Amino acid sequence: MMRASLIAVPKNKQEGGNVNLKQELAKKRKTLASLVGRDYLTKELKDYFHGQLIFLSSNIEDVVISLEEAEDIVAQYPNFKEIPANSKSLLQAKGQKIALEYVEDFARGNQPINADTIRTIHRMVFDQGAPEMAGQYREELIKIRGTEFIPTIHYFIPGEMKDFDDGLRHKLPRKNASIEDILDFATWAHYEVVRVHPFIDGNGRVARTFFNLICRRYNLPYVLVPKSGTEKRMWDGLHAANQGDLSKLSRYYGELLGESYDFVINAYQKKTGS
Repeated sequence: MMRASLIAVPKNKQEGGNVNLKQELAKKRKTLASLVGRDYLTKELKDYFHGQLIFLSSNIEDVVISLEEAEDIVAQYPNFKEIPANSKSLLQAKGQKIALEYVEDFARGNQPINADTIRTIHRMVFDQGAPEMAGQYREELIKIRGTEFIPTIHYFIPGEMKDFDDGLRHKLPRKNASIEDILDFATWAHYEVVRVHPFIDGNGRVARTFFNLICRRYNLPYVLVPKSGTEKRMWDGLHAANQGDLSKLSRYYGELLGESYDFVINAYQKKTGS
């Protein structure tokens, strides 16, 4: 399942002259490196991606927050204004911002990517809005809204997460891995969190944050999942993954990564007038 390649293009599309996604992403990676090198993520770009991620990732889970509110939370960091205890969406958005800053710190370090990383992200997101469940594995059976897929029975979550931990350690791409290998790994990791659904709430947000943590560890731009207007493609990819095929989900993420590269490259080209 791990090697469900994101670059597999159907034959009829190849004949139509579509550029291979692997080549396209490699080209964009090289273009960005030539423009500015490795340290391309300015505070302005980071805040843009963080605001978008909080807005998109919250609303897909019916945690209603406006883009303006998300951007305001991002702008406040680290000196947040007081948020009323009943403003759960804003408290969770604050937690998401703290978790995304943790992602940036984590990306620059050498600490291992493991199951405890996921629990840390969940704890950060919910520490103020719902501290009773922050970082805690669920202890009841749940059903994912809008799907017939049944996540792991709660009794088996600790064992499943241990197996996942082993998989993270053994499948981790090398430091200079190709974008294909990084995305295949990140897609597999994202899907495993969704499949197990270890927490009573916030699994999607945690899975998408964890996906971006892997991207940032390998110095890829943030991927805006799910970008507005593409939600159906994400659900279709997850449905295919439930049937054992990760290729749709991998390709979806690869295309969104390409759009993130375009955004960052365009920002630098505007600066330099090139």
